[in-house]
Amino acid sequence: MQFIVVEGAQDLPEDYRGAYLIPDNWNDYGYVTMYELGIKRRGRRPKSIGGVRIGHLEMGSSRQDEFFRTEQRLPRRFETLPEGFFSLGVQDTYYESLSELGARARVDVLAALRDVAYDYSMDVVERVWDLRVFKKSLMRDVRHPRTELERLHLIARGRDRVVDFQWDYVPPKSHGSAYEPPTLGFRASPASLPPSNVHALIGRNGVGKTSMMRAMASGVASGSIEVTQLAERTATSTPNVVLVSFSAFDELLHHPDAPAGFAYIGLRDGEEPERLKTSEDLSAEFADSLATARIGSRRSRWEQILSTLSYPESGFLDDYAGDLEDLLSEGSDRRFKAAAGRLFAPLSSGHKIALLTLTRLVQEVTERTVVFMDEPEAHLQPPLLSAFIRALSDFLSDVNGMAVVATHSPVVLQEVPKACVYKLRRYGDVVTAERPLMETYGENVSALTHEAFGLESTATGFYAALAKEVAEGRSYREILADFESLGSEARGLLRVLTLSRDGNAS
Repeated sequence: MQFIVVEGAQDLPEDYRGAYLIPDNWNDYGYVTMYELGIKRRGRRPKSIGGVRIGHLEMGSSRQDEFFRTEQRLPRRFETLPEGFFSLGVQDTYYESLSELGARARVDVLAALRDVAYDYSMDVVERVWDLRVFKKSLMRDVRHPRTELERLHLIARGRDRVVDFQWDYVPPKSHGSAYEPPTLGFRASPASLPPSNVHALIGRNGVGKTSMMRAMASGVASGSIEVTQLAERTATSTPNVVLVSFSAFDELLHHPDAPAGFAYIGLRDGEEPERLKTSEDLSAEFADSLATARIGSRRSRWEQILSTLSYPESGFLDDYAGDLEDLLSEGSDRRFKAAAGRLFAPLSSGHKIALLTLTRLVQEVTERTVVFMDEPEAHLQPPLLSAFIRALSDFLSDVNGMAVVATHSPVVLQEVPKACVYKLRRYGDVVTAERPLMETYGENVSALTHEAFGLESTATGFYAALAKEVAEGRSYREILADFESLGSEARGLLRVLTLSRDGNAS
């Protein structure tokens, strides 16, 4: 295939057929390697494929060298990149777009550009792996480079960008018990509607949700729980695990002996687990995380998260006077971090937790990452909680990840189909797990409260107060007159309780 370097698609010769590269001046720690790849076919408009970084084995390894811009040696026309050059797509959608052109075109382009992910041979990978240009530019801010390169290789070779994956967890059997513990199955189908990348564990306090999640996280990270992709070509690396909890009393998700694939998001200091982070610490953490999230494919995902959190009347970013485009494109690290702090500082505590959590997830999550999250409702009011779960689900579907959320909130259940919910119950040392009887996705909060907590909910709060009045023999109208304010659900409950009492009496 013929390749040509032009300043814009409008500069292509009228009769040109082939691929074209448009240079981009984006600077990766001194390296300028970015291009936009496009394809021009006969009788058709130019089609943009996506961003690609092109490096060279001899590009500057120190600041004294003069070769830092790919264009210094890249030919203006070529059929195959000369020896010494190599490339890597900026986003996974780059390879997906090439696949849409057909297998032959995909192979021709990637081979001609000496794509590292497409080749993925030991010889090629080892030649570029320790090069500064590869680490600082082509793999800029990639948290798990080996895992990511393996994933891109599978996609470059024609696998779907996102694929179903699944894993099972069996709680340990109680000593001396004849009861066989249940098998909890978790499956993510990124293309399903409603999405199935967020799973929920519900149950009363003390049932064991937190300890179960801790065991799950350790099992996934250690490989004792196998996370299996349902595809012909599958990843072999151990999945990553992200643990999220903002409880000041929580010891749950900090993992002192965490392996390399563990990441923790929360109030506790990773270096000093007994110390809680200050607001300044959280602001700095956000700025550091956004510095990574604004690069490459992460940027569009982060911007989509912002769009989801900015629902009508949310108040999100209302007090931010800056320009997001200027912030995300700021070249100076010092000015960028100062501007990121100005965005973060005026947010409410709930908005801070939502934005920090999701920004860190954009930074940390790769394919088959499993996120374990403890009671997000503790800090997020219902509309924000709903938007948070929606943003989380959309993001995980796009990056092929999964979350397991321990929750007491029916608002969370509203966003999750029943096939992704487990109700946990404990009877002494025996734990049971079952699916809800009703569909949870889009169900009303009252019905979900009854479904999730059953008789527990009728023994507390306004249920108990009304039941006490009814038990004293008072009529519906008498009780209604004494309560100055009763919501529609309370009035309906009161009617049912009094009719039931009177019917039993007769």
